[in-house]
This record gives sequence, C-alpha cells and structure tokens, in this order.
Amino acid sequence: MKNKILAFVAFAFLAACASEQIAYVKYNSEEDVPRISAADTKKEVDAGNAILIDSRGEGQPDRLPGAIGMTTSVTADKFNQLPKGKKIIVYCS
Repeated sequence: MKNKILAFVAFAFLAACASEQIAYVKYNSEEDVPRISAADTKKEVDAGNAILIDSRGEGQPDRLPGAIGMTTSVTADKFNQLPKGKKIIVYCS
C-alpha cells in the first residue's frame, strides 16, 4: 500500500508540474516524500496555488472543503482532468 501511495504522489507531482519540465523523482521510502504542514497547505489552497486530493476516494466523511476524492487506482482520464500548473497535495485522513 505504501508503494502505491508513493507512486501516486510522484505521478501527481509530475503531472501537475509537467509544463515546468521537472525531473522525475523516485522516492526510496515514505520518509523521503515531501511533507507540508496544515497551515502551509491552507495558504497554498487559499492562494489558488494548490489542490487537495483525498486519497480515500469518493464519498468519504470529513473530506476537506474543495478536496477531490481519488484513490491510488485512479484512471488516466480522471487524473488528466486535474488543473495543470498547481501543486497537488494528497492526504488520507
């Protein structure tokens, strides 16, 4: 499960930044994946610089306002519908 989440985060990050030609980064462990605080997340979302992905999927209780439900088994079509040029912040609880 951890590998699926790491792969999803890496894929999400790359897709969001594809126009900026950012190099692919393969994280060796969960500890290597970049983290962001709740306060910084709110600032980025409020400024329109980021979107939130709830990795628990659709219809989950207590979803953050504006978050998109998307599991690690997301299809390319749904993923391609995400806004381009924004940070993608994934959370699961």
